[in-house]
Amino acid sequence: MGDARIQKMQIGGYGGVTVADTTVTTPVAGNTFIAIKALTDVVLDTVVGNIATLDGLTILAGDVIPGSFSSVKLTSGTAILYYGI
Repeated sequence: MGDARIQKMQIGGYGGVTVADTTVTTPVAGNTFIAIKALTDVVLDTVVGNIATLDGLTILAGDVIPGSFSSVKLTSGTAILYYGI
């Protein structure tokens, strides 16, 4: 992976989606989510990805959980789910 591509991922260059509801959110085809950033305090309902035991976790406003996620469902709060490829 080239340096420019890594930098683009680190700063959200591939975009993302703001989530403030309790439906399951999945990335657009061919992508994954590479980070979950809490805009308000967020309670995760279910998370499918490369980090075990995130279900039920509270993320404080401003905190970021990096990883590789194929779906995220919130119980409460507002988060940005950043795309990677």
